[in-house]
Amino acid sequence: MFCACRDGCSAEKGCSCVGMSTINLSKSDNVHNAHLLSENAFDSQFFECSADCACAGTCANRLGPPNDTQRHQLQIFKTPKAGFACKTMKPIRKGHLCRRRGQRWPDAALD
Repeated sequence: MFCACRDGCSAEKGCSCVGMSTINLSKSDNVHNAHLLSENAFDSQFFECSADCACAGTCANRLGPPNDTQRHQLQIFKTPKAGFACKTMKPIRKGHLCRRRGQRWPDAALD
């Protein structure tokens, strides 16, 4: 399912991608409702807008740059102790730099 949003994606505007997610990003790109995260990674879901959406994946409902997830076949997953992480599903050529930066926040700071 892809959203039909053309003027920004948000829960307030009825974005279907945001609506299907059990976690959402805040305006500062932090996880907004982190208290809903579960120990089981399959209970916490984030539906990222993509090139197939009406917004073409250019909205703020993304964890990475537009089309980066498609090109490198990245997978977002939850680790047992460090929260969410990202890994590639196929080899990346030697010499290609792909950098993801983040910060580990205490659980209390995410609420």
